[in-house]
Amino acid sequence: MTATPSGRLSAGDAAPDFTLDSDTGEQVSLAGLRGRKVIVYFYPNAMTPGCTTQACDFSDSLASLQAAGFRALGLGKVVGTPTMGAVIGTGSYSLIDGSTVRTPGTGVYLFDKQLTNMENYGVRPDILVENAPEDTLAGRDRQLETAVQELLKELQGGGRRLAAGEEK
Repeated sequence: MTATPSGRLSAGDAAPDFTLDSDTGEQVSLAGLRGRKVIVYFYPNAMTPGCTTQACDFSDSLASLQAAGFRALGLGKVVGTPTMGAVIGTGSYSLIDGSTVRTPGTGVYLFDKQLTNMENYGVRPDILVENAPEDTLAGRDRQLETAVQELLKELQGGGRRLAAGEEK
């Protein structure tokens, strides 16, 4: 680990071991997850405007990030529609005339061979299924139904199938 003079980690550093309470009250430690694929999200500085901005950007980008993480962890197929791909973090700067300008500050890249920039690209599903307005009115979720059918096929097949993009 290469700590900066402020004690912060540098890009690419391994996360230090830590133990935190989960939302169910159980203690989860990073050491207890060793050997598994894990995604950890850290705030830059707690209780600061940067923290709030990053958390909002993260929340706004969650659909793309969840689908990409699901695929990267090899958990299964992504079912649904392409995600929007609005994943960059922006910062707001005040100008001398009192106006403001927002500029990109961070980017998110897929962990593929090309390190694809997710901005305006998002995640393409393995199985494209759209929910129509009439489905919603009828209380039907075609995406969920398709995902359950795919999962049942995999379970009946007796083995785990590779997620799209996952190597053998």
